[in-house]
Amino acid sequence: MNVLLATYNSHFKTVWDVHFNPSGLYFLSGGADGLMILWKTDQPKPQRIFLHKSDVYKVHFAKNPSFAISAGEEGILRIWHIIKA
Repeated sequence: MNVLLATYNSHFKTVWDVHFNPSGLYFLSGGADGLMILWKTDQPKPQRIFLHKSDVYKVHFAKNPSFAISAGEEGILRIWHIIKA
């Protein structure tokens, strides 16, 4: 039986990639709207939003989960410090 557990709505175009951190408590999404979004699995609103100038095709947590990496159509790889100061 398929049961929908949650819905997360903040991208306004296609979502290209999703990646969970090792603990499973957070995940990243990247999309055609130029956004990389940090989510907490138990909250349907974004924790943080990071901007690219064009599509974000790949998102990934680094070995140190305080950092994330995103890559997009503009040909730039970005490393983000995702924990709020």
